[in-house]
Amino acid sequence: MKYQCSTVINNQIENVANLIINHEQMPKWEQGLVRVDLIDDHSANLIFMHNGQEVVMKETIESILFPNTVAIIYELNGTWNRCINHFSKHDKGVLWVMDCEFRFKENVDIPIEKFIKKTEASMETFKTFVETR
Repeated sequence: MKYQCSTVINNQIENVANLIINHEQMPKWEQGLVRVDLIDDHSANLIFMHNGQEVVMKETIESILFPNTVAIIYELNGTWNRCINHFSKHDKGVLWVMDCEFRFKENVDIPIEKFIKKTEASMETFKTFVETR
């Protein structure tokens, strides 16, 4: 499954690109994230609380072409997700376009619209965080 979402962030491109990969700041904007356990320079375990239990999602930074592109892979329970974040200058700040790709170990009967809405909500939360710093 592949789709694309976008938004404009009123900030500088370097700040936006830095904050998207800043693990110390991530719990301030990523809903449900309680901590980040760094594995090495390019990977971490993102620890979320879900129904009173810890859920571990592996994050791997696949590539960084600073400040314009950050590709990140997330893995959780048979689900593989690549998010390629594109940042470009815009008259109102930074245009952020995210190309999302999901691969599932098993068939998933969830409409793509649900994934798009979740991605858009996460992007909006990050946008608000960046703009109110």
